[in-house]
Amino acid sequence: MPATTEERMLLHLMRYQRYRDEKVAPYAIIQQGIAEALDIRRDYVAVVFQRIRKKDPEMIEEKIMHVIGLSRKRKVYFLTAYGYQKAKELRERIEKERIKVRLGEEELEIRLQDIGKYIDHGDPLLSALNMLDEDGIIDLSTAHEERKEDVFAGRENEMERLREMLETAEKEGCRTLFISGEAGIGKTRLVMEFKKYAVKEGFEFLVGNSYYDTSEPYLPFREAFGKYLERKDEERRGSVSMGLLGITAISPKKIEDKRMFDAERHAMWYDTTERVKETAGLHPLVIFLDDLQWADQASLQLLHYMAAQLGDAPVLFIGAYRPEEVDEENPMWECRARMFREHLFNEVSLGPLTWKDTRDIIRGIAGRSEIPSEFVRVVHETTNGNPLFIKECIKQMLEDGIIDLKKGRYPETKKEIRIPKLAESVIKRRLKRLEKGTQKVLQKASVIGERVPFDILQAFTGMDEIELLEHLDILLGTGLLEEDPKEEIFSFSHSLIHLAVYRSIGNILRQRYHKEVAEKIGEIRKEDAEDYYSDIAYHYEMGKDCGKAVEYYYKAGRKAEGVYAHEDAIRMFEKALELRDKARETEISKTEILEKLGGAHEIIGEYDKAKNCYQDAVELARTAGDFTKLVELDVKIGDLYEKTGKYDEAIKYYEKGMDILSAENEESRPYGNIYNKIGWVHLRKGEFDIAIEYSQKALEIAEKCGDKKQMAQAYHLIGTNYWSKGKYNSALEFLNKAVKIREKIEDLRGLSTSYNSIGIVYWNKGDLDLALEFYKKALEIKEKIGDRYGTAASYNNI
Repeated sequence: MPATTEERMLLHLMRYQRYRDEKVAPYAIIQQGIAEALDIRRDYVAVVFQRIRKKDPEMIEEKIMHVIGLSRKRKVYFLTAYGYQKAKELRERIEKERIKVRLGEEELEIRLQDIGKYIDHGDPLLSALNMLDEDGIIDLSTAHEERKEDVFAGRENEMERLREMLETAEKEGCRTLFISGEAGIGKTRLVMEFKKYAVKEGFEFLVGNSYYDTSEPYLPFREAFGKYLERKDEERRGSVSMGLLGITAISPKKIEDKRMFDAERHAMWYDTTERVKETAGLHPLVIFLDDLQWADQASLQLLHYMAAQLGDAPVLFIGAYRPEEVDEENPMWECRARMFREHLFNEVSLGPLTWKDTRDIIRGIAGRSEIPSEFVRVVHETTNGNPLFIKECIKQMLEDGIIDLKKGRYPETKKEIRIPKLAESVIKRRLKRLEKGTQKVLQKASVIGERVPFDILQAFTGMDEIELLEHLDILLGTGLLEEDPKEEIFSFSHSLIHLAVYRSIGNILRQRYHKEVAEKIGEIRKEDAEDYYSDIAYHYEMGKDCGKAVEYYYKAGRKAEGVYAHEDAIRMFEKALELRDKARETEISKTEILEKLGGAHEIIGEYDKAKNCYQDAVELARTAGDFTKLVELDVKIGDLYEKTGKYDEAIKYYEKGMDILSAENEESRPYGNIYNKIGWVHLRKGEFDIAIEYSQKALEIAEKCGDKKQMAQAYHLIGTNYWSKGKYNSALEFLNKAVKIREKIEDLRGLSTSYNSIGIVYWNKGDLDLALEFYKKALEIKEKIGDRYGTAASYNNI
């Protein structure tokens, strides 16, 4: 090579020596400007300066000066008089060097001093040195040929990292890679380019998205697995198993014990993970989960679980997220922290594109190779190297005529370019070029969300199919929307475009649109409405119909409970609670919401939060004079204290419930229930005689009320007390009484518990055959009713 990087830097600084005594310096002599001129990384500029100083400390000096186009002073670099003389001698030597210039089929050999005949912009000599390849050739044959518009630039290192992770996943087993970066920086584009390579390598590529306007549990996985299964024929679908979609097929049920909740949820995760292993055994998988900053907590927990449990299965998880939107309140924050502690992922952070990458994108859109470097610099600085911003700015300037390719006219300053600072503003200006009817369709689509089902949009616009498709074809042609023909779903090509369109709608009209969308979703999705509760709630909230929003957030919370997504249920109940005071009409009371919110906190072990919710509900129930609810809440608070081992506090709250009941009926069913609970507390404390006393009181009330279920529970508790005291025959007597009642009333869950306890008694008596007999009876019932926690306990006992 005729010149090293250090020498090219000296030649570059030569051009700006005249600014040495001025008050304002050019951008080209700050670190970033030098990096762009020499086509090197900014951080490498400092390294080069160190090398020059090490060789000759007298070559370069630094100053702090105002810089053209920048708001604050920066460090700039000048050659000393000695340095300038050395650079001049260097230039004279280099100009005598011979190189080859390739022009199409022709290849010429020339001296560098004649390069100005072929390169007519900037400093021809320095441009030539930047363009020289390792063989001393400058290829100018493509100077005027058209280029592909959608240039993928500047991600070579990241692409190589992805390929390495893919190879490792295939050879060694499951790997997870997070890709982080701001909106528009190119995370999704990078992965979609990588997809081409992964598919060629024999990987199945699954894609699931999270969306900021919905919080459906496990949505990214449901989307990824659902699309995958739809691509398979019936034979393959049977072999892979619809179990991959099992996370949506669980019937809502009330789970009062945290251990049971954890066991059943983990069993569901285990089933899903096993299906993924089976599928990866047929062909390796890449599972790409996009926009994890909007993911529901259940999905992130499942990702964490599978990343830890898939072992040597050839699966590569890729998760993309925006770090600027992930704070300590975001579920992604905790997920990432936990996985970091367990060394379960690698991460690639996408930064802004370089000046060179910006130039390549501009060349691609403009279809020209010769783009003025000053123009590239201004665009790069204005967009901060964000690929989406770069593309939108260039397209807008071409449409506005600010760039004239035929005349070679390009803006040179930000003021001339007149580009809005935010991509949102750029997109809004593009929208104005659409016909009014098409604009309205796009605006209505933006209200529906980032993903727009065709049937919902058609109902919302009131258009017939042909008319709507004509508008959508225009929007697809502009690149504002993208299409998934199989699902009949249209998506905004980027979330920033969606937000810009959405914000272009006036507030009052936007509210009315949201309310109408909620109604349309309710009508069209009537058959499977529960899958859309959170969407409907969101639209009613944005439409300022707080009563309806409360109703559907409450329903969404109940649904999330049913699929063991209690963290997401908490979010839904909190939204309902937040809006309840603003609601004019709703049948759902604040007390109900607080009680359900407390229950969700309790099931995941957040007992202090649960207690606060219950206590707030107590105050509301007391004010309303709802004594029945007061009893229920006092008992729930007592249960919390019992679970945390604070037995005296538990008894205190149980007795508070009894005090309220005593004014009505001391022989009521709730009274008997409380006696049983107090008995359990004394059992936990080892006070067996007192425990039996309370159980017998509960039994008396149950017998008077004819409450068979409560009678069986009392017998079971008495038997357990005798077992704890080592009186096995008495224990068997009462446990068998509980069994007879539970068999008669078909209380399967209670029956399995009694069988298990009888097995324990026989085990203590040393009669292992009978112990096994009852353990197996318990197991049979628990498997039948789907009690996974109880099933696991029975297997353990056996």
